[in-house]
Amino acid sequence: MTFTNSTQSDILLTSSTNGVNMKLINNNGKRALVLYGGRHYLISDNGSETLIFPADSYGNVTQWNEVGGGRALTLLEVLGDFSSYLHDF
Repeated sequence: MTFTNSTQSDILLTSSTNGVNMKLINNNGKRALVLYGGRHYLISDNGSETLIFPADSYGNVTQWNEVGGGRALTLLEVLGDFSSYLHDF
C-alpha cells in the first residue's frame, strides 16, 4: 500500500491485515484523520515521533493520551500499516 503526501483532502478506502477497513479522510503531510473500526483517529507527525489520538469526525482530539504510534516513525509508515501501530483496538 502506498500513500503520498498531499495538501488536499484525500479519501481512500483500504483493507488492513485484520479485515477492518480504514478510511483516510484527510492528510496534509503532518496530520491525518482516519476512520477505523467505526472510530476516528488523528495521526500526528512532529518530526521525531508519530502518535495516534482518538478524535471526532472533524479531526479534533477527544483524548490526549495517545493510543498508538511511536518514535522514529513517519506519518506514511503509520498510515501504511495502521492496525499494527494502534494499541489495544
